[in-house]
Amino acid sequence: MSERHERRLGAITSRLRHLGLVGPLPEVTADALHRELRQMLHAIGSRSRTAVIAAFIDGLGPAGLARRLAVEPDLAQTLGDRSLDRLARLVLTDGSAGLRSCIARVGRAQLSGEVTLSSLPEGAKPNALCLLIALSDALIRVAPAHLAIGERVAPSARAPLVQRVHGRT
Repeated sequence: MSERHERRLGAITSRLRHLGLVGPLPEVTADALHRELRQMLHAIGSRSRTAVIAAFIDGLGPAGLARRLAVEPDLAQTLGDRSLDRLARLVLTDGSAGLRSCIARVGRAQLSGEVTLSSLPEGAKPNALCLLIALSDALIRVAPAHLAIGERVAPSARAPLVQRVHGRT
């Protein structure tokens, strides 16, 4: 193997190690996962937190999000996506390896079409799974070089995923 290939392999391995995806997976409890997600939601600000919760946890469409934020529907969707991107960047910079590995597992399960609560630590709430599904999509969008969990899910596919997680379908 050439020196160039060895350096490239080393760079990929170091990124995966930074994300907690090399070696044994870090154990994270449901309480620790919920606590870390709650802290990150509070760190992005109240308006962004409201947009993320309404759009990606409560599953409101653009019209419901617009009513909650008191803005027009097209602006509401943009605000929701920007808020989620802000949260995803925070996960990349300040998130624990356990949180990042949970997001990666959920993202992989999402791509295979088998998203269930078994992707999370035992005792995790369905709302956490909904947020992690949205975060896996946002992480691919904001940092494609740092997280290799697959293709982006189209916004039109989000609602069925959220409904399936909540057992509505």
